[in-house]
Amino acid sequence: RARPLSRADWVMFSVGSVAWSAVALAPAGNATQAIRVVIPVTTGDAAAQVTVDHVVARSGRSLATITFEGRVEATRIETIDEVTAVAAAKLPA
Repeated sequence: RARPLSRADWVMFSVGSVAWSAVALAPAGNATQAIRVVIPVTTGDAAAQVTVDHVVARSGRSLATITFEGRVEATRIETIDEVTAVAAAKLPA
């Protein structure tokens, strides 16, 4: 039988100041908007940044939302451009 979790079982971490900025992407579909959110996280002696890129692409009346997450390095803008172009091309107009 599993024992109940105690406070010692949880890894405690803290989140620093979250920053965001608009991301300029290549045109895809009729309209594309993107933001990058950077979240600094620390636990004990370790520190990391989680980067989340959120993209909304529109083609006609259809929308696609795409989210990229990077824990070590942010996703390359070129990769985001490529995936967004494919997604926007598959949207019904």
